[in-house]
Amino acid sequence: MALTKKHFIQLAEVVADFPETVSAKVLYQNHNAAVDITFVKNELAGQIAKICWEDNKRFDIDGFLEACGVERDKALNHAF
Repeated sequence: MALTKKHFIQLAEVVADFPETVSAKVLYQNHNAAVDITFVKNELAGQIAKICWEDNKRFDIDGFLEACGVERDKALNHAF
């Protein structure tokens, strides 16, 4: 089954909702700190974009990454 535009939109929504920070407990200070995991979101978007492009060479990578809310160059750096 080929991926459709509807699938691409749903995938972009999943990535867009992916958190850019997580809370981690700092053991020696007994408090929580925000940890930046933007790189994970960028890599996730890049890898999904690559899969979609391989399925459909007309896939709009730039539009997808914009819909994901990630930095294009960083996302593509992980995928291609």
